[in-house]
Amino acid sequence: MNHTLFAGAGSADITPAVGGLLYGYNDDTYSTSCHDPLEIKALALRTDDEQPVLMLSFSVGDFGTGACTQTREVIARECGIPLENILASATHTHSAPNVSGIAGWGDVDRTYLEGILIPGAVKA
Repeated sequence: MNHTLFAGAGSADITPAVGGLLYGYNDDTYSTSCHDPLEIKALALRTDDEQPVLMLSFSVGDFGTGACTQTREVIARECGIPLENILASATHTHSAPNVSGIAGWGDVDRTYLEGILIPGAVKA
């Protein structure tokens, strides 16, 4: 049986304003400029008779389970892709806000997560 493979790609800028707290440093390390933007890259694949699969790469330091699940849930709801078909990964940069929430690195920057990163993921 032959199947047609459909593919789509997208991206979104998720760069916060200069002056935000950076992930992976002391509690008082804030950005002072922007050399390169932070981005989300997305690749969606599906065959003619299957649900799509979505792969996302985020320019963030680490993606904590809670923040990642919340992001995937919003994408699933907004884009109609089953949650189990959405894969998210982090590039591991220390030039991004905290979306990790790992003990010792501080809390997730909820303003960034919900105001910039998640809307960017839906757009991508």
